[in-house]
Amino acid sequence: MHHPGMGDGAGNIDAGGEKMRRLVALPIAVLVIALGAAAAGAQEKLPPEYGSIDDYPVPIGAGSGAELDYCYRYSKRIWELVRGQERNKAALDKLTAIAKQSLGSKGADEDTAELKKYFSGTYKTRDEMAGSRFYSCARHLKLPVEERHRRNAELCFGLLNLPSYVAALRASGRSSEQALELLKGANPPSAHTGIEATVKLVYAKDNDEDVEGLLKDAFLACFLQRGEDGASQKK
Repeated sequence: MHHPGMGDGAGNIDAGGEKMRRLVALPIAVLVIALGAAAAGAQEKLPPEYGSIDDYPVPIGAGSGAELDYCYRYSKRIWELVRGQERNKAALDKLTAIAKQSLGSKGADEDTAELKKYFSGTYKTRDEMAGSRFYSCARHLKLPVEERHRRNAELCFGLLNLPSYVAALRASGRSSEQALELLKGANPPSAHTGIEATVKLVYAKDNDEDVEGLLKDAFLACFLQRGEDGASQKK
């Protein structure tokens, strides 16, 4: 399902770049939550596979909707983690520590490997990092993907830049009025219509779970539509 305001003319919106870094420093707790860190406070040590690619069983046959959902969440957590972070050693060390606290040893190692590639510049953008990870996960879980789907996933994560940032502002306790003020102040008037529509859409949801469902639906709709378009072009 396509949601108005989530991608309509929003490609040039600054939703977490340099200007927004100067305006907003999202609490580190939001990043921990994005990693599923509720288990971090548990007394027992997390299983090594917790949060890793092997935490989800490889299906006997072809992968389907459940595997698609896992790959989305597996990729999105690292994408969210680096939002607005300067590419320097201090940020890398901070995020690596979050991964180690929140995941099993294997999951933390996987995230750390991605973070190192991102901070070294191997990945030019966080969208590219998430798209590559999604593609690798999809292949591992036997989803019917081809090389073109790596780029498709990258573009669809890009679609989420604005709505996911609005979601993070909401999760940090900011009102819709504050979110509008911050985003409008960091972007030209031509982007304000898309910002207003996205803020209205995100803040209309009853809870954080519904907001996450909105983001996931937008990503999957984008990914499936691009897959269909690519398949049609090959015929």
